Amino acid sequence: MTLSWSALGAQVGDKVYDKRAKKVGVVVKKGQSGNYDTIYVNFGGKSPRRIIPMDDAQIRQNYFKVVEE
Repeated sequence: MTLSWSALGAQVGDKVYDKRAKKVGVVVKKGQSGNYDTIYVNFGGKSPRRIIPMDDAQIRQNYFKVVEE
């Protein structure tokens, strides 16, 4: 599995890796929270997890976009 440097720019259908939980999920929806873009990623739970790529992915480096498996 090859990862990009963050989940920034992930689109619906892209795979995202959660570094803390060591799980891969799929982006199911995009949205907006104030001035920030958000993505909703389904990691196999009941509801998708909301991620703010600028904060959660780029600054904290918790989420990475899967570019190749």
